[in-house]
Amino acid sequence: MFAAACSREKAQPKSTTESAAGVATSRDTDENRLDPETAAAQSLLQTLADRDEAVLEAARVAVARREQLKVSAEVRRILSERRRESNRLLGILKGEYHVSYTPAISPADQTILDSLNGAGVGDFDRIFLGLITKHYEDDAQTIERALPTVSPKLREILTGIKKQRADDAEAFRKQIGAVSSR
Repeated sequence: MFAAACSREKAQPKSTTESAAGVATSRDTDENRLDPETAAAQSLLQTLADRDEAVLEAARVAVARREQLKVSAEVRRILSERRRESNRLLGILKGEYHVSYTPAISPADQTILDSLNGAGVGDFDRIFLGLITKHYEDDAQTIERALPTVSPKLREILTGIKKQRADDAEAFRKQIGAVSSR
């Protein structure tokens, strides 16, 4: 008898909301759940927005140090492009998926940023470029893994982002060689 009562309690609505029309109830049903494609897209866009925030913070660190960086042109370009790209990703989240999201820096990325902040004057350019290169390579791999799970429209956008980040990573890798040889 106790088990029957418990199972009836589980069948009760999960939440209620009062409105002018009365009390509305909602159950955790399949119609309230996101389809796998939408869930994958939202998760990926949020992850990329968070990762963009970390890159933006790294570029802000570079600007705040006010050193004569050999990569200062890259820093300005990164700030401009990542802000634009992050806004685009957040716009897709809000427009297509009706999700407002505020990017955050992960604890792992914060640790990397802290190490960047502690880099010596002579090592900063190399460390900065290495950080951004690794970040972009990881982004390209993350996008590649997610492409089969997203809509064709989003796949097209993400393919462009993946290509840009892979190309930038390659260019930064070359710059690391040039900075290291000086």
